[in-house]
Amino acid sequence: LKKKKQKEGENIQIKTDDLFMQVNDTKSVTLKSGVAYTKGMLVTLQNTGKYTNGIVVNPENTATGTQLPFSRQVIGILVDDVDATSTDKVGVIATDAVANLNKITFATGQTLALIAGTLQAKNLKLEGWNK
Repeated sequence: LKKKKQKEGENIQIKTDDLFMQVNDTKSVTLKSGVAYTKGMLVTLQNTGKYTNGIVVNPENTATGTQLPFSRQVIGILVDDVDATSTDKVGVIATDAVANLNKITFATGQTLALIAGTLQAKNLKLEGWNK
């Protein structure tokens, strides 16, 4: 069987597993090159139109560099590993989900305590459980 190649913007159905308890919405996005993305990594839309494992911007913070302000920021949880070390790649993110906190990879310097409210405002809820 040939695996269907996903296109940016496409909504993909995924099964629940040790990362996701519930997934209500997904989308295919372009991941910025230079990173070996891993399942469970938080990714954010940048002003380049591409997603990367960047900082989640809280409403009270000012966006810097390629970050988008809270009002325009899209945050997702990567549903599979994607090796974009040498070129941009398409990956699928969950944009409305309940996920296992213990399986999430935050950007350097970020913790759930710092961004929990922002994630919930963007329809991403993280809970701790063992499966």
